[in-house]
Amino acid sequence: MPISVVMVDPHFWESSRLFNPNAFPPHAKADASACGDRLAILAHSIELVLREPGLDPSLMLQQLRENRAFNGFKPSPDRPSVIIFHNLNFLSGVYATLISTKSLLDVYSRLIAKLLVPSASVFGFNNSQFRGRNMSGGRFLKWIEGSVPKAFGKRDELVSALLRHVDDWIDEAVTYRDAIVHDGFLPGMREAMVPLSEQIENLRQTDIVLPTMPNGRPVTDYCSVLAGRVRSLITETLALIPNVDFKLLSLQ
Repeated sequence: MPISVVMVDPHFWESSRLFNPNAFPPHAKADASACGDRLAILAHSIELVLREPGLDPSLMLQQLRENRAFNGFKPSPDRPSVIIFHNLNFLSGVYATLISTKSLLDVYSRLIAKLLVPSASVFGFNNSQFRGRNMSGGRFLKWIEGSVPKAFGKRDELVSALLRHVDDWIDEAVTYRDAIVHDGFLPGMREAMVPLSEQIENLRQTDIVLPTMPNGRPVTDYCSVLAGRVRSLITETLALIPNVDFKLLSLQ
């Protein structure tokens, strides 16, 4: 049988620091590898957002000034106007970021479940009631409390860590993802725009308003912070799980 030599891109190489399949028992290797793929896809999606050239204010102004449709344009004081930059490259990066975040949570919950109970069939970080509240991951949290052996002494610590992340950012991110998948758009998200209160030639870069999430946070900031939060979730919770060879991982 030939020996397979797998070449990976920088995103997957980085994700393998957390999900090196060799650090996990045989029955969980495939799930660890799947988590590594999802984390790499998430990192790539965030990079699409942060490096999108179409969000450069100087390029936006240049695009406006070269557009013949605005030749001779003069703003009307009684009819305010605004230009919206509907950038599909940018939107695809935002949508991929949110979708891959939920996908990673789904696969990660399966990995954790199998490490705690090898025969577990848990899959999905689904909404459900937990401690009197409907929340993302509620079904998984309920499973941990009800199905994980009491011999696992860090059960309460694991639940508390997951619950904290759900409250801090997961619920919001999954709500955004659900809107994209089920409704086809993200209500309240504002794309890049510029109010036409002056003639095009008089506009400045500072007049351009860059995209914001429904909560008002700049999209680039949101995605940058999301990357750190996902990594914190993994490093904090994986460190509590038995049957992992941590010498082959980098949780720092």
